[in-house]
Amino acid sequence: MSDPGKNRERGDIGEDAAVQFLIDHRCEICARNFISYGGGEIDIIAQNEARILFVEVKSRKISPGQFRYGRPSAAVTWDKQKRIIAAARAYLTAHPTDKAIRFDVAEVFLTQSDPPAVLDINYIKGAFIKQKGRNSYD
Repeated sequence: MSDPGKNRERGDIGEDAAVQFLIDHRCEICARNFISYGGGEIDIIAQNEARILFVEVKSRKISPGQFRYGRPSAAVTWDKQKRIIAAARAYLTAHPTDKAIRFDVAEVFLTQSDPPAVLDINYIKGAFIKQKGRNSYD
């Protein structure tokens, strides 16, 4: 059985690593753990010169070369994407902008140690998109 406190610790370590990654790539952090009234949550909202970035962070403890539960990004399901997009709409309503938007996923790989350390970050730009028409989020 998984320990909720350990899961939160792992999530916090992953989010902190993703924030530092974004700062290192010339992004300004606008918000962390933004929750909309509709219940959607966005782990990190950042911006660069051209875009507002809505970033979902997925952290996993791994042994080198192993994905026991699949890639972390696989946990960003269709339903999770819809909730992120709904939260992004709420954020953009409160913070209008002319900048383009992008939905990214940061996969953070952690050691098995306690506490875990960051092994690597796989940053996926444009991991999913809001689209109209067939299979849309609208």
